[in-house]
Amino acid sequence: MALAFSSSNRGGVPTLRFLTSFGEGVVDQHWPGLYEPWEVEPDENPFIRFGVNNNNQEEMAVYQGFAWAITENRLRLAVLHCEGQLVETWFGRSPESWLKWEYFVDSESSDLAHREEGFRKARSTGPSHASGAAAYRIDSRDELRDLVVASLSDAWGELTLFGFENEERLAGALKRMNERAKPNLGALLDGGDRMVHLAFGVDLGHFDSIVVAGRGASEQVARISDRFTMAGGAYERHLPEIGSMPEFLAALKKLREGEV
Repeated sequence: MALAFSSSNRGGVPTLRFLTSFGEGVVDQHWPGLYEPWEVEPDENPFIRFGVNNNNQEEMAVYQGFAWAITENRLRLAVLHCEGQLVETWFGRSPESWLKWEYFVDSESSDLAHREEGFRKARSTGPSHASGAAAYRIDSRDELRDLVVASLSDAWGELTLFGFENEERLAGALKRMNERAKPNLGALLDGGDRMVHLAFGVDLGHFDSIVVAGRGASEQVARISDRFTMAGGAYERHLPEIGSMPEFLAALKKLREGEV
């Protein structure tokens, strides 16, 4: 079990990538209760709490925790490619901005070299008065979780999380992702800024991936990968002791936070 990233350079920015099929190598042993009928209140539903069900399983908690850790101590901007209207309907939140450009990864490709398209014109549609990719300032893991849940279609889901070192860089990135010219990572990310793109395979033939971009990101990715690898191992060792939904939710919370 290991979050093994490959590295390259894209647009002048170091970029690291991880690919898996249905979380293989992230969490390989799963709580048997995931496959049983749930009769729980909404606040005890693991899908509502963590985006975890019997298809997209405990690895979802790891992906969210990893993205949160990579953008720690930065101003976070999440970009939801589709279903911005669902966030408003389900969670009562409208996007701060609608963007012309979004970072896209082909969830059906298992080839890391050709999986990323990079920035493309946003193809999602918002309400009648707006269109494009929906952008949100987020300040909590639960806000990130809401966007992950809203992203999941019958086939795949994806979102991009940026972490900027200050308001000026965040504002500049929003401006570049709304210009006519295609943005590039070299201009978008400066200093310790980060981009984390998450793709979630839902149906057969779709793959999960994490893409991290940013100058000086390699050491950080290695450190956080080790942390969540250890947390995943600790979770699997704890599985025989989990006998109820509340205990499962407590274990997922530790997993999402990368705790051993």
